[in-house]
Amino acid sequence: MSPKHGIVCLLCLLLTSLVACQRQSELTNGDYAGYFDKATEELVCFNFQVSYDMFADLLEVMPAEHELYYKSLYAKATCAQHITPPTQILLDEATALFDQVANDCPDKALAGQALINLGRIAELRDYPGDNIDLVKAREYYDAVIAKYPDQELADQAAIWKAGTYILVVGDKESKLQGVKLLEDWLARRPDNAYASPMWTYLGETYELDLKDNHRALDCFVKADAIGLPAESQVSSYYWRMALLAESLPTGLDTSITYYQKIIQITPTSGRAFEAQLALERLSKAHPDKNINVPKIDLYQIGQ
Repeated sequence: MSPKHGIVCLLCLLLTSLVACQRQSELTNGDYAGYFDKATEELVCFNFQVSYDMFADLLEVMPAEHELYYKSLYAKATCAQHITPPTQILLDEATALFDQVANDCPDKALAGQALINLGRIAELRDYPGDNIDLVKAREYYDAVIAKYPDQELADQAAIWKAGTYILVVGDKESKLQGVKLLEDWLARRPDNAYASPMWTYLGETYELDLKDNHRALDCFVKADAIGLPAESQVSSYYWRMALLAESLPTGLDTSITYYQKIIQITPTSGRAFEAQLALERLSKAHPDKNINVPKIDLYQIGQ
């Protein structure tokens, strides 16, 4: 090692030591809230290992009755769940911590979210050889639905539970079961916070898995009426809907509507010019329709 590299390494070690000492001083002085905020900053920046270590230090000294105790448990569990590469030891710790929050935390919203995270851990394959357990995942989601039947937590659990059926590869009956679950849920709670993602999920399932373009389009239209869940993908959804409508014998008017919406609502998208071409093609094929081909309004750029 050259002297220059040795000096750089020494400076890095000194800086790390100073930061650690500063953190330790905050804990010693009982500034749990300040330390919690700094650990949370690392978490939201996806520095999961750093955040995990900080929350571990915090939980060693923070009394269980402190108002941030269960939030710290939840945060540490979240870090353990997302540290890469994932390991069974970390996932076991995340499971234990989420379980503690779900069972003991007085904040019901946080306890319910912990149950959902337990479902996700059971449902997902996090590393090669990891065993998924869809039955256990559904049990967690059912527990959330039973405890919070008319709250957003239940809506979130419902869409995750439906996914445990829809995502089973090569099993049409399982997919139909997931579809029915979401459709029944939307019939009971049509205005729930996850209604638009539910309708788009149904649309994608009908289109890609069940090959039912009519039902797929109907679901996407319902999602659009509420407000599509991903504003940045509106033009992609509209293009998809226009093509689906074109594939249907009675879908011409709907396809025209969505090609026009691409131009009018998302004029700066990459699909606007293609939508004009599509409308011109349809206008030639159906001269009796007097199809309007909107101009691309470049003045909307940046608005």
